[in-house]
Amino acid sequence: MSEQKLVLLEGRVPRELRYSLSHDEYCEKVGECHCSTTRVGVMKTSKVTKKAAPVFKQKRIPSILTVRYRKRTQTTEAVLLVPAIARAVARRYIRVHR
Repeated sequence: MSEQKLVLLEGRVPRELRYSLSHDEYCEKVGECHCSTTRVGVMKTSKVTKKAAPVFKQKRIPSILTVRYRKRTQTTEAVLLVPAIARAVARRYIRVHR
């Protein structure tokens, strides 16, 4: 794992901003997964026996980044690669302190 630089994000609008750090947009660019997982069960009917049985699969749940008004949140610099966060920085909804 490479050393990630840390940044402080500060909300500039008087409301809470929440961003989903999806696996495709964030985890793959960082090089490690920050998603949590849950086990999801579905009923599947066997073609041979014609009986239904539960089948369990792992499902990824993306991390959420919350940025609050006039509060600083410390996170890795890699979140700036997420398109929604990059747009918020460009629109000055979020201030970045390095």
